[in-house]
Amino acid sequence: AVQRLLTIWVVIAAIASGSVWGINRFSPEYRRGFWPLVQSEEIADLQRAVKLIPEDSSVAASYLIAPHLTHRELIYTFPNPWQESNWGIGGDHQHDPEKVDFIIIDTRVTSADAQQLFSSIVEPTDTDADRWSLVKISENVFIAERLN
Repeated sequence: AVQRLLTIWVVIAAIASGSVWGINRFSPEYRRGFWPLVQSEEIADLQRAVKLIPEDSSVAASYLIAPHLTHRELIYTFPNPWQESNWGIGGDHQHDPEKVDFIIIDTRVTSADAQQLFSSIVEPTDTDADRWSLVKISENVFIAERLN
């Protein structure tokens, strides 16, 4: 009986302290949390971009977008596979960038170096055999589709 009483007391104390000092839903500090309370326009742009990528395509994507595309056979966190970034274990070699059909990036979370690499990949040159079609989804979200 004492053990049950103490267990109930601990649970009540945890809920009360979490509500008074914490940032749970019942706390007066809840709105100060780092999570969004409403869906932003940025999320809608990212969702629209993900829906434009065909299911059987291989994709290189910004790290916040990549988890939404992982049901594909080939998915990379951009700038992989063009440039090694958090890749492999014990010297695994990079995959072939020629196998990537789409690149989707969010410039808010993509480094300046990776953005420069993206631009160099998708901008046509006279000597470049690769051709890409660039679609601007929003101010910060871009999709590039390999044309050849």
